[in-house]
Amino acid sequence: MVDPVVSVATALLRAQLPEVTLREGQSVIARVASRGEGHGVLVLAGIPLTAQLPDGIESGATLKLRIEEVSPERVVLRMDAQAVNPL
Repeated sequence: MVDPVVSVATALLRAQLPEVTLREGQSVIARVASRGEGHGVLVLAGIPLTAQLPDGIESGATLKLRIEEVSPERVVLRMDAQAVNPL
């Protein structure tokens, strides 16, 4: 089973996407551009962002994510397991 949590540093999001306001409960679509051990690069609104990714998510996957938590340190997004689509 896929661990459904993705985490991105809040400061990184604000620096890369200053015009985008992310709120808890909001849904977003992101693509996994590359994958490393425990992390990867997500493309959100056309901007590449380094993120902590759960095991089982491969490069090229398109993820439907719901913003679960926004804190000064990180943004936590929960994946809809049905919406994980490897390309």
